[in-house]
Amino acid sequence: MHISDHEDYLEALLNHNISTLDEKSMRMLAASLGRSQEQVLADLRHMEEEGEIVLEDKGTLRLTDEGRRRGECVQKKHRVLESFLTEMLGMDPETASKEACAIEHNASNETIQRLQSHLHSHSIPQGCTHFRQRHGCRHDIDLPTLKEFHEGDHLRILMVGGPRRTSRLNDMGIIPGEEVVIRRRLANGALVIEIKESDIAISPEIASTVYAEKIE
Repeated sequence: MHISDHEDYLEALLNHNISTLDEKSMRMLAASLGRSQEQVLADLRHMEEEGEIVLEDKGTLRLTDEGRRRGECVQKKHRVLESFLTEMLGMDPETASKEACAIEHNASNETIQRLQSHLHSHSIPQGCTHFRQRHGCRHDIDLPTLKEFHEGDHLRILMVGGPRRTSRLNDMGIIPGEEVVIRRRLANGALVIEIKESDIAISPEIASTVYAEKIE
């Protein structure tokens, strides 16, 4: 297996939160990775030999510390690259995700850090006029983002940011003044929120640019 194959498997295991090798999980992995179930099982056994996963009795699976570290690293690369391609270059999400998959294996940690810093520095809050006197419309506004709240929290959106994020968030109804509920925090750092009686998933990068306050 090539190193990129290992990373694809680790990323898929984390993204789908797979801990058992039942029929449903095997189908999911095979579809996600574009391989047959027989090949997936053979590859997983090879990864166990490499010390990245442990296949336990009764079909359970767990990542080793090293496997989780590598998987979370490639997860982060994918999220940052996808956000950069959509928010900065205007790519549609599906194309951006495919491009991120192709780039993530060769992108250095320094490159990812610089892209992440660029995304953060170009975040432009929408709704800032409501808080201009209080916060001066700075980029370092001392307000919590969605990432800092917990499952079950009922929130009111105060501001949203990002040069291309605003229109996308508007389309989803994520606008200043709207109320949301944090339904789930996923293993990859993404959030599932309820807004206008619908559940939607948002990436960690998007969640970090949506400022909110808790409704008691």
